[in-house]
Amino acid sequence: WINENMIIPQLSWVEIDLGNWQTAQQLLDRLLQRRSYALSPLQLHAVVTQCDLWRRQGRLEEARQLLEPLVQSNHFEDKAALGAWTVLAQLYALNQQDTAAVQALDQAVAIWQKLGASCDEGLQIATVIAIYSRAGQTARLQTVIDAIHACPPAAPDSLAHVFRSNVEGVIALAEQRWHAAATYFSEAIPLFQRIGFVYHEAAAQQHLAEAYLRSPAAATHTEAISSALHTARDTFERLGAPLDLADVETLIKQHNLRRPRPASSRTVELTPRETQVIALLARGLSNRAIAEELVISPKTAEIHVSNILGKLALSSRAQVAAYAVELGLLTRTEPD
Repeated sequence: WINENMIIPQLSWVEIDLGNWQTAQQLLDRLLQRRSYALSPLQLHAVVTQCDLWRRQGRLEEARQLLEPLVQSNHFEDKAALGAWTVLAQLYALNQQDTAAVQALDQAVAIWQKLGASCDEGLQIATVIAIYSRAGQTARLQTVIDAIHACPPAAPDSLAHVFRSNVEGVIALAEQRWHAAATYFSEAIPLFQRIGFVYHEAAAQQHLAEAYLRSPAAATHTEAISSALHTARDTFERLGAPLDLADVETLIKQHNLRRPRPASSRTVELTPRETQVIALLARGLSNRAIAEELVISPKTAEIHVSNILGKLALSSRAQVAAYAVELGLLTRTEPD
């Protein structure tokens, strides 16, 4: 049993970031249903992942009630404790409990420093920066930023490089360097797209729009802002992330941003295969799943997706999904 289930916490985390939330929940249920009086270290890791999923789904109170007593019991190993305190801080911040959020982050940062203050936990570090910044914790924030900048650069083709670009964007937002923030998020978005981390891509799209909106040249970026926010909106709606969706919709309404229209099918020639790929993209399939569906190689599927984005002048899979819905491709197109 241990050998069979020991990868579930990590695998479920990957499924969450890929946008396969139902699959992630099934994996977590499989492990956590075996819960006894005392949770095993493996199950404690799964609890952190479960609470992070619930946070994204807006189930804040359920996550808090499960996680809060566990972190206070000090049963977590350091690696899991870092994630647990970070998720708990996010739950407090979303409930406007800034003091509790900062206290939870202090615990997380202490563990991070104990583990060597590496930049490997890029997504958690971004959370630390955002919450410290919002709470006005300048000294704490600067300590974390200095530690990040002391980290060696990541290899360009590594996952750490993707997270580092995103973290640098969050730092630039905190320091009100709007142009730099937009540059970093513009770099992070296609990297997230490449690995299929749809939730983080949508969050980066939102951050990109926020950077442009706060810059002195916001009026010159209206189209980019609208595209980024509507892309994020479509992804959050499809995933079932109500709090993120509400934030993005508020920005769209505040700035009266209309959805950019995709290129017309009358002016763009798509091959029959590309039309099939679009329909599968709109169903939320990854490049690998598209390859299996169409009995082609994953590399060929990746090329088709890249060609489609180029032809339609779109920047994300979510925009392709909106295009497919507009043209009715979901109902009239089936793979061979």
